Order: sequence, then structure tokens, then C-alpha cells
Amino acid sequence: MCASVKDRGVSQEQVDRMEREMSGLQDQYRMIERGFGEDMLNLVLARGYVAKLVDNKAVFRYLERNHGEVLEQLMGLVRATSTDA
Repeated sequence: MCASVKDRGVSQEQVDRMEREMSGLQDQYRMIERGFGEDMLNLVLARGYVAKLVDNKAVFRYLERNHGEVLEQLMGLVRATSTDA
């Protein structure tokens, strides 16, 4: 056991428990990190699809006439997820 840990009154059992907890947190972090990449890919693909959809003049006119609120939401989604700086 490290002298500084012993001087602070931390038992070996507590140190072992903290190490187990840190290991578990690292595993969770890796799992989240893997999911993040997949989620970003899905977002980029969805954004591209929605952007092409609202760029289609016939679709745009239809949504504008019949579902203005949906068109606004789709346009907001495209703007909010734009990769342009």
C-alpha cells in the first residue's frame, strides 16, 4: 500500500473497492465511446437524407402547403446539424 494512502487513513479494502469502481467506470466509458461513433454516423446519414428530401422542390412544396410545421422542424434539424463552420 502506498504511504500517502496509509497516512490518510484509507484501508486496503477501500483502495481495492475504489480500484474496482474505477475499472467499471472505464468499461462504461469505452462502451459509451463506441456508441457515440455509431450515433454520429447515423446522425450524419439522417441529416443528409432529410436535407435531400427538403431540397426536392416537389416535396418542399407539398410540405409547405400541407405540413408547414413539419417542414419547419425538418429545416431546423438540417440547420442545427450542419457540418459547415
